[in-house]
Amino acid sequence: MKKDNRNQKNTAPKEPVQTGSMGLALGLSLGTLIGILMDNIGLGMMLGVAVGLGAGSAAGLRKGKGREEDREKQK
Repeated sequence: MKKDNRNQKNTAPKEPVQTGSMGLALGLSLGTLIGILMDNIGLGMMLGVAVGLGAGSAAGLRKGKGREEDREKQK
């Protein structure tokens, strides 16, 4: 027996969203720079990783939201 596909939503695979890699790289770079200026590289790197991952996640969520809105407009 065949399934009725008329009532199903489009289940195409979504594009993977990379949220943390760019934020981590930028945060770690800036954190290292701040650590050198404060003469405490370890603290600067930890702060940079934390801020970078947070900013990367926020940017990924914002980017993903824009894609969903574009998909809704196309319908």
